[in-house]
Amino acid sequence: PSHFYVGASEFKGGQSNGRALLAAAADADVEIERAVCPIQELGHTGLEARVSGFRDVLEAEGVEVDGLTISNDVEEAAGLLADYFLAHPESNAIATLGPLPADAFYLYADDRGLEPGEILHATHDTSPAIFERIAAGFTVQAIDQQPYLQGYLTVAFLFLNREFGLSLASDILTGPFVIDEDNVEQIARLVDAGVR
Repeated sequence: PSHFYVGASEFKGGQSNGRALLAAAADADVEIERAVCPIQELGHTGLEARVSGFRDVLEAEGVEVDGLTISNDVEEAAGLLADYFLAHPESNAIATLGPLPADAFYLYADDRGLEPGEILHATHDTSPAIFERIAAGFTVQAIDQQPYLQGYLTVAFLFLNREFGLSLASDILTGPFVIDEDNVEQIARLVDAGVR
């Protein structure tokens, strides 16, 4: 039987976040002067692909994208972000790669008293804090790989293959799926219901 992948393209997710931040900057009539994409697990292929996609979009527009190694320790990572932004005050965009790094950015931003849009932010994956910050206009978007759909489709296609020999010729991408101010309330309800 032929094999195919059911899941998200992490590279395309990074690209989506890059495009979203550029669009948010244009809407606010500002330029992204410099950006940062902190990574919490060096060598993690999915996270590295997210960084690469983000860089791909912003660097094509002439925006310098800094890397920064952080950890999943929220307070430690917030301190590293504070050091970064102190050293690079012109940096006004950040893409975090998951809920804990997003929490670290929120902690840094709250400590600094930042207003929504002062540093443009996009992230990956979901959490109640991410939903809250999207609704408040603080986070432009989050990329979701739709894990429920990943699991459901995988089981469905395994059944169809076993019972009828059916298969697909190419991968099925369940992400990047964008969560933004237009759909965040619906997605949050579905997470609470266990459907997301």
